[in-house]
Amino acid sequence: MTTLRDCPACRKPVKLIVAVGEVWVHCHGCGIGGGMQSDTPTGRQKALDAWNALPRVDDAPRWIALDKTAPVTGVPVLIYGETWKTARIGSWDHYDRVFYGYDNVIIGDEENPITHWMPLPRPPGGAP
Repeated sequence: MTTLRDCPACRKPVKLIVAVGEVWVHCHGCGIGGGMQSDTPTGRQKALDAWNALPRVDDAPRWIALDKTAPVTGVPVLIYGETWKTARIGSWDHYDRVFYGYDNVIIGDEENPITHWMPLPRPPGGAP
């Protein structure tokens, strides 16, 4: 089985959580989690692969297709939809499988789908 990479947001170790027939990765350092799958050998591997594919704060920002991997739940990211032709900031919710804006309104829908996302850049001065 694949080794888990540290948390993409706070860089602390994470754990694979198994409960009620599901498996996901969770960071006890900052509380984010992701990669939820059914608790099967294939599901466990998919959860690990999805988590490990997430960009880390040290990675160069790049657009990631939402159909390839979703961002970590609750972490603000840049999102892009073909209909808007512009980027917005939103936070992914893996339970509802939607992005929420700053005012807790769902961003994107079937007519205006979100297609890509990327981590926010570091703030000025390079602070994490």
